Amino acid sequence: MKRKATTNVIAMVLVASTVIPALSAETQDMESARPEAVLTKAIEDAISNGRNSANIELPQAEGKAKAGDLVTVRYTMATADGALVATTEAPVAADTGRQHSAAFTERSHYRPEEVVAGGEGHLPGLAQAVIGMGPGEKKHLSLIAEKAFGARDPQRIVTMATVKSLPKTVSIPAADYVKNFGALPVVGKELPVVPYFPARVTGVTEQQATLQLLARDGERFTESFGAVETRVEGETVKIRLVPTVGAPFEFRGARGTITAAGEENFTVDFNHPLADKSVVLDVEVVSMTKGETLSAVSVPWLESHDQGIDKAKQEQKPAVLVLYADWCQWCKKIFGETAVDPRIKAVADRFVWIRVNSDKEKVFKEQYGQDGYPMIVLLDRQGKVARKLDGFRDAASLREELNALL
Repeated sequence: MKRKATTNVIAMVLVASTVIPALSAETQDMESARPEAVLTKAIEDAISNGRNSANIELPQAEGKAKAGDLVTVRYTMATADGALVATTEAPVAADTGRQHSAAFTERSHYRPEEVVAGGEGHLPGLAQAVIGMGPGEKKHLSLIAEKAFGARDPQRIVTMATVKSLPKTVSIPAADYVKNFGALPVVGKELPVVPYFPARVTGVTEQQATLQLLARDGERFTESFGAVETRVEGETVKIRLVPTVGAPFEFRGARGTITAAGEENFTVDFNHPLADKSVVLDVEVVSMTKGETLSAVSVPWLESHDQGIDKAKQEQKPAVLVLYADWCQWCKKIFGETAVDPRIKAVADRFVWIRVNSDKEKVFKEQYGQDGYPMIVLLDRQGKVARKLDGFRDAASLREELNALL
């Protein structure tokens, strides 16, 4: 071993011998998992193998949150000058002497909130802050604008057309069909092409597949940003957006606010209302559920409307009814993203879960006054409609709605 390498290892040994007392033979098994023992063994391995460095992985402390754990927290976030951004605490929200920021939204209920440690969340820094924390622990941290809601960017203010025109009949190469839909084209098969109506395969050759859009003239769909209307004009299908100024708008994974709307165009500002502002966050961990505990849990969907309603009444549980269509991409996100999130899994046994294809069983579309897809109907323990949610909901927003029923 070179002198420099020997010196490095000796230094490691000296530091270890100063900080870590020698372990007796009787206690080695008990202490083998302690950080001191891990460090000692790593140094011994480095010496015996002629290395001048050691790779050390210390065991995680028990009861501390790690990535993927479901953590229940209390929090308050404010701008650097004290304007309230968000809080789980009713007294904080009700404080008339405190200014509310442009991003603050009043809640119907204030209670601790669930976050997935290390995951994505609606507040910057929160999901990362809880990693390494345990129940009862508190933390205060400051986030500069770049780490909070970002710097304002003029290029994130975008003008879009309100009307999109599509040919009623389209032909696509057979290879592209297989790539997009994962199967060979079959005449008569209906496919999810756009969120508001399906398409039917009307012709197949070796080179291409022909699809007909099954849009219905005059149909209107309610969306969080306003509404969508479909028009069929000869061989053209027109999708018209009717945006509401001030409403949220999501496009290609980015969320913004509609700032102007006209007959032909509308404008969306994808900058956060608090862009360019630093924030402070106070968070307290209330409780925690290990991610491994929830990994095997799944939402037990019932496919029969009447069976689900009867089960909910018998068990005196509230129910979640999702009215969907096979061609609806937002419906697929409900089942494939929202319903598999740990925040939803954690309350899976406290509800009866029902999903009905109301595009085929239209009696339920009429019964619940459904205008678009998906619709989530929340029913109380007596089977009465507590609330109807039009459109997609992510796990955080759906969990908040579910909490109100518990």
